[in-house]
This record gives sequence, structure tokens and C-alpha cells, in this order.
Amino acid sequence: MLIMPSEVQQACRRASTPQGYKPIYFSCADGALLRLQLHAFEPGTFFDRFGQVELRPNAFVSMEQAAIDQRNNSKGTFSLVEYVNRMARAGDLHVIETSACWSRRGRVEEGWQPGLAEISRERHWQNHPVPALGPIFQHPDDAARYAQQRTDNEILARTGYEGAVLGENSGQRFVPLEPVAWFANEENLRLRLFRTAEDPATDWRRPAPRFPDGYAVVASHQFSLSGNTLLVADNEQIRSNFAEPALVYAHTHELKNQGFDIRGYYYSTPGHELLKYTPVYSDAERDLLLTRSAVYENGQWVSRLTPGQFVSRLLQLGEFQVLVAGAYWRHTGHLGNGWRTRRQQPAAEGAVRIRDEL
Repeated sequence: MLIMPSEVQQACRRASTPQGYKPIYFSCADGALLRLQLHAFEPGTFFDRFGQVELRPNAFVSMEQAAIDQRNNSKGTFSLVEYVNRMARAGDLHVIETSACWSRRGRVEEGWQPGLAEISRERHWQNHPVPALGPIFQHPDDAARYAQQRTDNEILARTGYEGAVLGENSGQRFVPLEPVAWFANEENLRLRLFRTAEDPATDWRRPAPRFPDGYAVVASHQFSLSGNTLLVADNEQIRSNFAEPALVYAHTHELKNQGFDIRGYYYSTPGHELLKYTPVYSDAERDLLLTRSAVYENGQWVSRLTPGQFVSRLLQLGEFQVLVAGAYWRHTGHLGNGWRTRRQQPAAEGAVRIRDEL
């Protein structure tokens, strides 16, 4: 269930640097993935014989402790539970991928036992509001391309995901958030991922996400949660192939008003097509995005804006691109007034560059 103590000791010694310990990852035999960040010194407050505060080496990696663990293991008296709790006291031990033994994702707390019941995603986020990140790219579009490949087809079609792209201050590096799946009876994922420390609603129950130093959100990424209904005509059968105006507004103007520098909005369809809209933040754009597709008047629903009309008007304002083509959006590139005809033309054969990863 766990790597042998002798191997853990070797990894800890290799991770030691003058600046402290580097993170250590353990791939367990039962499929779990752990991360250990050892404390530089023994936890606690200690004093020398002169009454001065003394910094002691982390006892978990001492040769004496290694010999004790090896001897107990040879005698058959070695306790995995005691060892794991000792490891958790010596540093921050996290379960990244679970298994039957390591069944609770997140930080390993005192009193750990094998097979603990999993805590809710909301509780896990409260304890550790750090979203998982993908690799570094030179262009935000490539970061979005990577993220859309990290989704499950069933969840993508049923409930969808939320995501974002982070950009470094220099503008030379971009990192995608790993897509976060929508589940029923949970907090709005958009509110969770796009929350600032200055937001009055931010507290220990609803913490702001922590991103790497020097990085900030530069684009939102929505995965197949279109909001389009059957209440209005949809001659182009857009349906889930692009989002309704209110959701585009929520991922652009609304986030801009919260202080996020949203330079692009990505939308991934159930067919793994990838669209990008670059907002201009004009009054005309805001008014279009706030237009309700249908209103209830005199006992019936009246169409105000069909999905096709919405796309046509949006193309006249900001830049609309198809980054990854598919069954509905058959051609990559910028879309113009003739988008209805162009999207139905047969797709050209040939190799497609997926991403440019550093």
C-alpha cells in the first residue's frame, strides 16, 4: 500500500536542499498518488540549554528513525498507520489520487486510518482552494486546446465543466486550469473559481482560489453547458454548440466587473469542438448579451433572440473563431457573416496541429 520506509528515506534525502525540501511524489502499489512536502525543521518549539530557541533537524528523516523503522519492519511490528501519521506530522502529506487504502482526497490529518470516507468536494475546496493546473504554453489558445482534451465525454454532454486560463505577468506563459466538473447540489463553480479576496462574500466557507505567484486569470473556459432551450426557434440547430447570451455575459462582462482581466472566452462543445470569442466590452455588446432569448407574454413564450441571430450579431461585435473543428463547426479560423454557409461546407482533409506545448 505504501513504498517501503527505506525508499521513503532515500527520497527524502534526495529532496533535501539548502532552501528546504523539494516536494516528493509517491506512486503507491494500489494506484494512489501522494505528495509530501517535508518541513525544513522538526515541528514544535524547542530550547537549548541557554534558553534560546533551537531549530532541530526533521526527525522523520534521521538515520536513527530509519534504523528503528527498518528493525520494526524486519520483526513484523511495523505499523503503517503510525508511520503515516508520523509522516503527516513531519510535513504536509496530500492524497492526489485515491485508492482503497488512501480513500480520502486532500491533506492527511492526524488520526488517519485506511479506508476513510471521502469528504465532499466543497469541504476539500475549503481546506485547500488550489485548483489543479495543466502544463505551461506560449499561447492561451494552446492552453485551452489542452484543457478540452481533459474532459470525460459523459460529463461533458450531461453537466459540463468550468475552467480558465492563467497568464503570467510577462505575457509569455499561459497555464490552463484542469476542467472542474459540475455536480448537482454544489456551489456554482463559476463563483468558486472566479472569486477574489476582496469579494465581500469571501470567507472560510467560500475561499478565493490560490494561483501561482505572478499568474492571474486572463480567459474563462466553459465546457458544454449552453443554457439554450427549446422555447425559441433554432433553425441552425445550434443547441449545445454555443452558449446562450446570459452565459457569455457571465463569463466576460460579469467577470470583468469583478476585477478579472478577461481577454478571451472559450467554449468547448460536446463534440470536442473549441470556439473562442474575444469580447470588446462595448455598450452594444453588453446590451446584446443581456437580451433574453424568450419572454413570457400574454400566456405564451415569445422569442426575442434565436441562437442563430445571437451568433450573427455577436460576429459583428467581437472576434469569433473556431480553434478546433468538428461535426458542427467544420472549419477552423475566423467566422464572418457567411458563417451559416461556411459551417456546412465539407471539411478539408489534412493534419491539424493540436497544441504547441513547452
